[in-house]
Amino acid sequence: METMTAEELRIERAQIENVFCLGGGELETEPWQFKTEDGEESSFRYWYQESPDYCERTEKKSWEWDSDGNFHETRTVIYCALYGGPDLPAGWEKVAEYRTSGEADCWHDGPGCDDSNVKARERREADRETYRTRLIEDKTPHGSPEWEKFHAWPDMCELCEDSGNVYIGDGYGEFVFRKIETDD
Repeated sequence: METMTAEELRIERAQIENVFCLGGGELETEPWQFKTEDGEESSFRYWYQESPDYCERTEKKSWEWDSDGNFHETRTVIYCALYGGPDLPAGWEKVAEYRTSGEADCWHDGPGCDDSNVKARERREADRETYRTRLIEDKTPHGSPEWEKFHAWPDMCELCEDSGNVYIGDGYGEFVFRKIETDD
């Protein structure tokens, strides 16, 4: 299995946030590490507390409260289930699943944003040139980390590669889990 760099993980996370409309910091920063019913170690990289905001209030209530009035924690996992569903954490049950096409309009360059693709590209180029000018004016030595950042400046939107459409792949969905054991 290929290991992703920190930069690739940062971009993938931003793409996941874009496709699932999670721009408010909902995604947890650390993976959810757990044991499966079989005792195997597993984890989910992308998850957040509670269930999706778009769920009906009655659905959420039925997941979070049982008939005895006990509260159950819920978590939502974002997972590519193209070749099978996510592992089931021990002590949890899957209560809902919502699939997506794996694509959405880009927040930065998509047709729904305030700027067109052309304006977004122009803005990136202007920002790059402003940064370059500052390096020259500050007499920043060539070969410094600041110049490396300038040379690595993206030529296109890192989320959609200037297509206006972020695509993370087929098979993605949000899977809602409910903790079975209650906190008595």
